[in-house]
Amino acid sequence: MRIPSQFAKRMRTLFNRLRRESGAVPDEGLTDPAEQLILSILATDANTRRARGALHGLLEEMIDFNELRVTPAAELADLLEPNVKGAPEKAQAIVGSLSWLFNKFDTMDLSGLREQQQSALLATFETIPECPDHARKAMLLLSFGVPVFPVDQQMLDYLKVAEVLPEEVAAAEAQHYVERQLKAAEVREFYLLVKAASESAAPPAKPKAKAVKKTAAKSKTAKTAATARKKTTAPRSRK
Repeated sequence: MRIPSQFAKRMRTLFNRLRRESGAVPDEGLTDPAEQLILSILATDANTRRARGALHGLLEEMIDFNELRVTPAAELADLLEPNVKGAPEKAQAIVGSLSWLFNKFDTMDLSGLREQQQSALLATFETIPECPDHARKAMLLLSFGVPVFPVDQQMLDYLKVAEVLPEEVAAAEAQHYVERQLKAAEVREFYLLVKAASESAAPPAKPKAKAVKKTAAKSKTAKTAATARKKTTAPRSRK
């Protein structure tokens, strides 16, 4: 769908406001791509800080990613609950994603992939079965520096309430739209700011309505009232 130009201006306004309110954005990426993928699965439609705590708990329980990969999803879900929203689905996504990575690369160490061009990385990770699209793109962005914009439902709802995106836009359209509006170097920062803001309890402020329309409405109301008074106080005609 074609998104009107005013939404791009609103997005830039939101970006600048979040920058002012948040200050310097910490580097939230993890050095290990597989670890980043797990974290991003846990953080999808959830709080990143809690997801980090859940990831830390998993890594304390497991010897390495290979043990995590072969752990039954039901057992993994038991370890994640009650601290992780949607634990059964996310446990299955973790096991399925790690199994796919191992079958494709015959290792869980993906650090060597950093030598590849961004286009090659996009092709390699075009899809990861059972993995949320938000988590796949977050790994590409935060671990490999590919300027793609991950968005989960929580973030999409936030951007719509802030009137940065039309109500009817879908997640895939939103991702491509944001990527077109930002410079490649801005995508990471905007993602981290929006992800953090979408996790807060306070809803985003909507753009202020133009005062011109309000003034015009007041002027029209005042004119109507004045006319009514004039008619009421008009002198009676003499016979």
